[in-house]
Amino acid sequence: MKFFKKIVKIIFVLLLLAIIAIAIFSAMNWTMVSNLANMGNMRTDNVREWETTVTPVAGNLDDSKLLVAETPELSEATKISLIDYHDQENGLSLLVWKNGKIQFEHYADGMDRNAVTASYSMNKSITGLMAATLHAEGILALDDPVSKVLVEWKEDVRGEITLRELLQHTTPLEVVSMANPDFRTMEILIGDDIEEAALSNPVDDAGLGFEYATINYQVAGAVIRRYIDQAFNTSYAEYLSEKIWRPIGAGDAWLSSGQDNGIPRFYAGMQASAGDWLKIGLLIKNEGQLYGKQVVPSEAIKILTTPAESNRLYGLGVWLDAPEDGSREYGPNTAIAVTHSAPYLADDVVFFDGFGGQRVYIVPSQDLVIVRTGQVSMSFDDSILVNLVLKNAK
Repeated sequence: MKFFKKIVKIIFVLLLLAIIAIAIFSAMNWTMVSNLANMGNMRTDNVREWETTVTPVAGNLDDSKLLVAETPELSEATKISLIDYHDQENGLSLLVWKNGKIQFEHYADGMDRNAVTASYSMNKSITGLMAATLHAEGILALDDPVSKVLVEWKEDVRGEITLRELLQHTTPLEVVSMANPDFRTMEILIGDDIEEAALSNPVDDAGLGFEYATINYQVAGAVIRRYIDQAFNTSYAEYLSEKIWRPIGAGDAWLSSGQDNGIPRFYAGMQASAGDWLKIGLLIKNEGQLYGKQVVPSEAIKILTTPAESNRLYGLGVWLDAPEDGSREYGPNTAIAVTHSAPYLADDVVFFDGFGGQRVYIVPSQDLVIVRTGQVSMSFDDSILVNLVLKNAK
């Protein structure tokens, strides 16, 4: 009899767990489940396999004007040091442009300049560049309340937030982070209507200090794409293609959406090549010009790279300079920090930061752009590649 009761109890517990699992599965839509399953296959270099619901950004690949130095300005010892660090941190692509030419290229097996990889949060820099360009061209105003186009927030305190506040991470919106992966976080990161989930995010009364947060860029993207639709009757991806991507000679790229409505993730997920990122870096280094053509207004680059009042290390989707204490933090509620073991050897470093060491470093005063992609590394040190080149270039 006791054995029978034990069996009944086990069956009851199993049934209860099954009911809970069904309830959770029912609450999660199929897109979320599929996206969650795909995350188990994530690598930076196989992004086309695991991030398949995407919006294309048509390119016009042209590398003919990317000059390669016949006699590189980097010493053999410097090249060896770059390769050693690249390989140590599971790098995929490493490109060094200096003084008008590509001085160094190094790739993992199976990779080359035009191999497409995941960029993670480097897409925030593209979102910032698009906003700065639209502001400089008078299509939108960064300091207008977002309720001008977000009708959902018209009668809401959130409607008073400005696009600049979103892009500089100084909003009162509740932080959405994988460090605290609740259901709403999952909806915004991997659900089937990311924009709706983002616009339903509540206010947190903690204040308006700098807090790097995914939610800010998804809402910012909603604002930007609506201004583009109003002004040009086209989509964000099509405008990005026509305004920037094709004019700089970048190849085809893709914006992750994880959903079927074509609305991309604006905080992460651009799939592009190291060569494409180099051209974007050159565009910023040259104050909006590339190959003698003004692609975006110089004012846009100034806006992009001006430090935020709340954080001197952050512009409009780009990072600036190095922290004084050797560790760059993302905010008081984010446990992750990035190592900067030494100050930069130049005081005008601008860089894109993608999770796990995806980087574009731009140093205008030194005519330097470095692109680095790799498998996710949590030990990546932001000072090493830049300082190796600056210290040892001829």
